Amino acid sequence: MREIWDFAPRTPEDDWAVDIGFFTGDDTGDDSPPMGVSAGAVGRSQRRFVVWHRLPKGMGDAGQVREWFAEHLLATERLVREYLPTKSCQYPAEHLADQVRDLRDHLRSRA
Repeated sequence: MREIWDFAPRTPEDDWAVDIGFFTGDDTGDDSPPMGVSAGAVGRSQRRFVVWHRLPKGMGDAGQVREWFAEHLLATERLVREYLPTKSCQYPAEHLADQVRDLRDHLRSRA
């Protein structure tokens, strides 16, 4: 998370944003998202789109997490670019997807 915050500090609440949420493989409650990448709810007036990332168990090394996350940011970018506009046309989906792509490129460059 620290690397993400360093790359893209939190934006003001009234700005459009993709919020990255994480669950570990140990989160097994009924409300836990499936393994991988899944979209949070999209409301008509909200400005923040949550994308959940559920990591598999056994990833203790920061490099492994970074590699897994960078790979899965492809699906995150696709969600933002393709799914988000079907739920709310107000979102600047292309701009937000480009930011996700830039984060993926940044994390890959640190590997």
